[in-house]
Amino acid sequence: MYNPRRVINSKERRWAFDMSGTERFKHRGPGSTCSSSALPVRSLAVQGFISSDDVLDRGIALFRDSTMDYAAAKAFILAQLQGSLPYDRTYHSYGHTLDVHRAAIDIARKEGVNGNDLMLLKTAALYHDAGFVRGDVHHEVLSCDIVREALPGFGYTTEEVDRICAMIMATRVPQSPTDQLSGILCDADLDYLGREDFFTIGNHLFRELKEYGILTTERAWNEIQLKFLSEHTYFTETNRRDREPRKQLHLARVVEWLERNP
Repeated sequence: MYNPRRVINSKERRWAFDMSGTERFKHRGPGSTCSSSALPVRSLAVQGFISSDDVLDRGIALFRDSTMDYAAAKAFILAQLQGSLPYDRTYHSYGHTLDVHRAAIDIARKEGVNGNDLMLLKTAALYHDAGFVRGDVHHEVLSCDIVREALPGFGYTTEEVDRICAMIMATRVPQSPTDQLSGILCDADLDYLGREDFFTIGNHLFRELKEYGILTTERAWNEIQLKFLSEHTYFTETNRRDREPRKQLHLARVVEWLERNP
């Protein structure tokens, strides 16, 4: 059962860090004082679940009077993915989530996205394939179920949760972004199509599809590749500029393979 720590919403709040590296949430309201232990920031950083940038993001969010605890939300879902994703998910894996997260940040910065929008985009990237820990069918819907269950406990508002779910649902193939953020997430999800590691990552997907009985032969796989690459389009100026040319080279190589292997 998902049980993220509760966040007390208040306009009057402070964060303090004790010498052991444990972050404590302190709420001060009229006539009352309470505190609750949060996640150990230092130990999570050592495990690789959060970074110094995450702690900085948290400080920025607090400065802007936001209740969003992105660093804790990130640590929570990465722990779930690392511990619960099936071993035979060779493509929709923990590594894929980190890759999409990295690509989303890179594209967003080139597209001029920052502040609260960037935080929401980063969260959507982390949770976009979380549904695979629950099932194989309609994983985007399952991912949104997890978002709606978990993120309010990390201080995300109903509006923020809705925006994150809209981004996640836009990644369902055929992709259907409706705004800038969902377009960036869609491009981040398929960023590898125009990168040098295209064939390496593609082999991970081929192995996964074979494992789940969706296809069996390399020719069937390359026929899928041909159709997918031919119909795919990037949505951001960044990826149309930086990824589309190499994607076309990959398409040409797939066509060559099919011609050599009738």
